[in-house]
Amino acid sequence: MQKRIDEARVNEMLMSNGLGKLDDPGLIPQLGFLVSHIVRTHEHFRDLVNKCEPSKRPALYESMKPYIRFELKPLDVYIAELADLAERKQLPTVNPDGTLSEFKVPEIRSNNDGDEPAVLSEAKTPEEQAAQAGAEGAVAEKFLELTCRSCTFYEVFAGWNKQTCINKARVAGWRAVHSEARGEDAELCPACIARYWPSLR
Repeated sequence: MQKRIDEARVNEMLMSNGLGKLDDPGLIPQLGFLVSHIVRTHEHFRDLVNKCEPSKRPALYESMKPYIRFELKPLDVYIAELADLAERKQLPTVNPDGTLSEFKVPEIRSNNDGDEPAVLSEAKTPEEQAAQAGAEGAVAEKFLELTCRSCTFYEVFAGWNKQTCINKARVAGWRAVHSEARGEDAELCPACIARYWPSLR
């Protein structure tokens, strides 16, 4: 009930200023035109991208791009800059269930640099896969913890050497995407790859 009242108030305010309602597809371009006269720097535009819901960032970017008075960087550069800023400030990470946990820097830890043991047999059922993952984790020599640069979700991969950990991450859908802002590769989780870079799946 309160949400409907709030939406009605926002719609009334928008329409009194000559703009469309919240559900009007032309509202974002209208707001883009208005806000573009205020946005003067890349940092200010990056802050707008940060405040925008991730699923709506491409629409925000495309609707404001024609009106901004300076040449915008690609959207993924702003997202990478936000991730870099979050990493430098060590902001909390978002877990799959929506809860927050303390920021963790991606790293590979090693208990021993010994040779890789024999590979366990291929698991076929979900129960066998879970048992195999538990067994591999128990005897793993190295651990790779990846934190997504876009949404800060993290996941740990266990293996006998660095390459085994990396291979497991790639099979799970994690991808390294080159970040122009940092001049290096940034790890992205499967959900963000599907959302922002489906061609990399």
